[in-house]
Amino acid sequence: MSTTYKVDMEGRPTFVDSDKGSMMVRMWDLGPLKPEAPEKPKLPEGKEGTPAHDLAMIDFDGALATYRSDLKAYGAQLKDFEEWHKKYQGPYEIEMFSIDAREAMAIAPDRYMVSDDRLDNHGLPKGRKPGKFHAEEKQRIAEASRARARELARDPVFGQQEIHA
Repeated sequence: MSTTYKVDMEGRPTFVDSDKGSMMVRMWDLGPLKPEAPEKPKLPEGKEGTPAHDLAMIDFDGALATYRSDLKAYGAQLKDFEEWHKKYQGPYEIEMFSIDAREAMAIAPDRYMVSDDRLDNHGLPKGRKPGKFHAEEKQRIAEASRARARELARDPVFGQQEIHA
């Protein structure tokens, strides 16, 4: 529960508890798409030493510089792709604020999907299964929740109290 502060007609603050859960959305992170390698420019054809060939070589040098920078970006994207798949080993479920979820889906619609128990495969694309990280994370969260419940049960303020009349 979170508290929202509003001001009434006389300018006095009032406190309204709102449910944070209604602002949260469960999403599947399918991971980055495998990047495509850039296409290497072709050497210009023609007789070497002619003005046409020399002009084509200038264009080729520019295309080669672009290719090198694209190749460098491709290498970084490929590294990110491989690291993500090594770490998560498939899709995993995350929870984010609805505005962030909307933005994530607008930026990377192939990467983020809404998770919903009412949908087939919980919103994952056909043929995709949750990754190993997802199962481990669910288990870790469940264990943390059980540990928190045990801790609260032992606490004299929050735990099970006897009421004396």
